Amino acid sequence: MDLDCGNFEEILSLREYEAKGLTCPTCAGEAQTVIYPVRTVGATSTRPVVMDQIGQSFESNSEMRNYFKKHPGRQVVDKDSGEWRQMYDDTRNGCDTEAKAQGFRDVRHKQQTQKKERARKRALDTGLDTVRVLK
Repeated sequence: MDLDCGNFEEILSLREYEAKGLTCPTCAGEAQTVIYPVRTVGATSTRPVVMDQIGQSFESNSEMRNYFKKHPGRQVVDKDSGEWRQMYDDTRNGCDTEAKAQGFRDVRHKQQTQKKERARKRALDTGLDTVRVLK
């Protein structure tokens, strides 16, 4: 008996299977059928879908559909879409404008300055060398 006999995978529709059955390509005998569980797409109770953009977690597809029916203005945007890029750029420009109004070059300069200031205050609070810290 051949060891490879009956060890093969074939995907058939139910109609095809009922019409001609499944035969082994090696020995042409009837093959044993193993039906694998259907893979689900979307949310399940054991694997919820978490959408950080809208701050929600869904345990079923119907729960997700109902949420989007109740909140028609909300949508999840792909990070590569032009809409997301436009929103990101608008937000960045607004933050840069605000930082410039506060006397910084841009948001990055503001963040770096604040980080240095926090480190300086921490050093003063812990009693480190005040001459070096004040520079």
